[in-house]
Amino acid sequence: MNSNSPLHKLSKVAMLDLAADLGTGRLCPPYTPMAVGLGLPAGTGAETAAELELLRATGMQPIHIATMLKLLATEREHAQEVADRLQLVWTGPDAPGSVGRDTGVVVRELFDGARKSVLVSTFTVRAGAEVFAALADRMREVSDLAVRVVVNVGRTKEDGLAPDAEVVKRFAENFTKRHWPWSVPPKVFYDPRGPSLNDAVRASLHAKCIVVDDEVAFITSANFTEWAQERNVEAGVLVHDPVFARALRQEFDCLIAGAMLRSLPGYE
Repeated sequence: MNSNSPLHKLSKVAMLDLAADLGTGRLCPPYTPMAVGLGLPAGTGAETAAELELLRATGMQPIHIATMLKLLATEREHAQEVADRLQLVWTGPDAPGSVGRDTGVVVRELFDGARKSVLVSTFTVRAGAEVFAALADRMREVSDLAVRVVVNVGRTKEDGLAPDAEVVKRFAENFTKRHWPWSVPPKVFYDPRGPSLNDAVRASLHAKCIVVDDEVAFITSANFTEWAQERNVEAGVLVHDPVFARALRQEFDCLIAGAMLRSLPGYE
């Protein structure tokens, strides 16, 4: 039976009802549109009956068709569970047919709904006082909300040959001035390899994600900038899966525990 079969078009409930009728003998061959259509949505009886007759012609008994329908219903339920766990998040120009949720909207919803913990990792922060505003508001509303922000501290041309510690200090001062001007700060971490003068050591923290309450994770191409969350073409996925969310959060925990991510001065 191919995926274009009328049986595939039935809802999970309709499949199970039809399977029950076949299994109990309430529906017997030959399969007529009138008999089949009694338990199905209007307009589906004729094509469903024709499909059942094709299956009967191959030698399938009612009990066999009933079993097949139960398996199809289970597959439909599993597919819906996967669809509910994974959502496309998309930022870009409005285009006909687009089905993804907007990045900026999703980020704000995640922050607004946080109850216990928030982990944010980003490569670039720009105009953070705007993009972090919802998170700061939530921290004021939920006083014991545990918030950690992981950022990339890179070496710019202006840093020249300044010592790594000086680069980190400047970044921390700029972070406070431009990105987190509020009185209640999160804990902020950075990769100490980022500002290194040694090309063989220097690396970027490029992960862009959010984990909320160990229940939902957001993986995205978007940085924490207004452009990325509102204007750029960005793609991401929202994952409603506690196992995945915890696993992602634990990766950062391991880096912090191993001192491979360090506290930004002033945000310990």
